[in-house]
Amino acid sequence: MHLDTFEGTITDLIGALRGDLNEGMSAVKAQVQAIRPPLVKMAGDVAKLDGLLPDPKDGPLTRLKDTLSSSV
Repeated sequence: MHLDTFEGTITDLIGALRGDLNEGMSAVKAQVQAIRPPLVKMAGDVAKLDGLLPDPKDGPLTRLKDTLSSSV
């Protein structure tokens, strides 16, 4: 008789844990879905800004360094 009670208690606890886990995962899913659009927009903004930056291989400081290096 005690084993039946113990099995029922374990089953109830597992059910409660499963419910808590599902609730937590639903909350995480909602947060990820909410943050995704701003992150995608920010990634696009960063890519656009990166395209506006000058090429670091061809600029006044690089040319100066090349000029000073070649004369030594």
